[in-house]
Amino acid sequence: MDNEAEECKITVFLSPTIDLLFKLIFGDAKSVAILIGFLKAVLGLPAEEFESIEIVNPHLLQEHLDDKLGILDLKVKTKKGLTINVEIQVQPRSNFAKRVSFYQAKMIGEQMGKGSDYSGIQKVVSIIIVDYKLFPDEGHYHSRFTMYDPKNGRQFSETQEIHVLELPKLPETEDGTERWGWGKFFKAKSMEELEMTAEMFPATEIKQAVARYAELTQDQKTRMLIEARQIYEIDRREERDFARREGEAIGEARGRLEGEARAMEAAARKALAGGLSPEAISSFTGLDIETIRRL
Repeated sequence: MDNEAEECKITVFLSPTIDLLFKLIFGDAKSVAILIGFLKAVLGLPAEEFESIEIVNPHLLQEHLDDKLGILDLKVKTKKGLTINVEIQVQPRSNFAKRVSFYQAKMIGEQMGKGSDYSGIQKVVSIIIVDYKLFPDEGHYHSRFTMYDPKNGRQFSETQEIHVLELPKLPETEDGTERWGWGKFFKAKSMEELEMTAEMFPATEIKQAVARYAELTQDQKTRMLIEARQIYEIDRREERDFARREGEAIGEARGRLEGEARAMEAAARKALAGGLSPEAISSFTGLDIETIRRL
């Protein structure tokens, strides 16, 4: 019976886009090779850039399913000083672009120690994986943003770079890049799809990532943690939606009351102009005498 229950449990597919599962796969010191393979594929940088990397925020905050958890991003520093932040977004967020810009500025500011000058600032890169169409009018699944003026072909600064992978735009046919393979990894809806992706890229870290995924999702304690994170996120989303609906309802009710009050005041003005006494007007409008006298 226990074996049947366990078998049933692991057939429920957990998406690699679940932020905690993503961090467990890529943010563990044992998975550095997987992380490097992903970064090389997305950024298109040579292998020498990743000879030595440091995961700046390796802690998973596994015991805290509250607002302090926030977005489980992954911050990395390379041997040459490049700072890379990677995060997953499965739901659209308001002011998304401003938040990314702020975080990039924060990563630059963190490099400015006491007595340091601007010459020591190293490049910061953000990699954002979104499970929705961030740019609906654009067909490409990978976008790269820099401080570049296409009109005169001039780069203002090389200190900032943003990469966005939009999973819904990933083409069904392979485009000859490992970046596409990683897109298939994150977009997978079943273990069979993951295994097929691993077979398509047998000599890459994608295969290792699939093996790591299988290892994590078959561990009962890990699955419980991931599922608790999912429930937490769903509850937070429902609380936000409920608050928004309540706010809209209160706003509508307040608008109706204000409209009714304005209508009553207009009627009172007409009645005053017609010579009715404040007391008589109060009896049919419900307005108090002082309000009518002010009118």
